[in-house]
Formats: sequence, C-alpha cells, structure tokens
Amino acid sequence: MVSLYGDDKAIRRLVTILLDNAVKYSDEGGEISIRLKQETKRIILSVYNTTKNISRKQLEHLFDRFYRTDSSRNSQTGGYGLGLSIAAATVEAHKGKITATTEDEKSLLITVIFPATRK
Repeated sequence: MVSLYGDDKAIRRLVTILLDNAVKYSDEGGEISIRLKQETKRIILSVYNTTKNISRKQLEHLFDRFYRTDSSRNSQTGGYGLGLSIAAATVEAHKGKITATTEDEKSLLITVIFPATRK
C-alpha cells in the first residue's frame, strides 16, 4: 500500500490531469500505462503514453501555462493548455518534483516524485 499525506482533492486532480493528457495525446491504437510505487524515502507516480510526435525541445515548455504541443490539434483535443501547469503547481505544493522525458520522440513519460513523509 502506498500512502501520501496531502490535499486529497489536489492529488486526485493531479492523477486525472495526467491520465487525461495521456488519453488526449496518445496515438490511435497507442499504449498508456500508469505506475505507482513507494520507495523508502519517496513515492513515484509515472504515466507513459505513445504519441505521434513530441520533440525534446517541446518538453522544456510542457509545464508552462497555455502551452500546447500542437496548436492544430486544439479543436480535436480541447482544453486551454493549463492541465500540466496545474499538475506542476500541485506537485510543487506537495514538495515534489515533476519531469517529462521521451526516449524516441514518439512516447512521453511524465514522472512525479513526492517525498514519502509520515503524518
């Protein structure tokens, strides 16, 4: 069992944002996976999805407010480019760290690391 102390509504919203983002930007027939594990001093949540294209340069701005990786998809996916910036603010408020990486520019891995604190 993994336990994280914090604002439960904010953590639920964080998970929802990350999964929603993965669903919106995964390519048709793509892969989405979520992983949660607790280590001695940290809790790690990761969300992975395949996508048509995401450049390493785009990763630098992924958590910026109003940033969209592909403006031509706005009408298809909806939203305002706020989700990942809200996710980053939530992680920061819980003294965690959020990162985005890609190995092949055809997949995205968002990793959230929280300190494993006890009540």
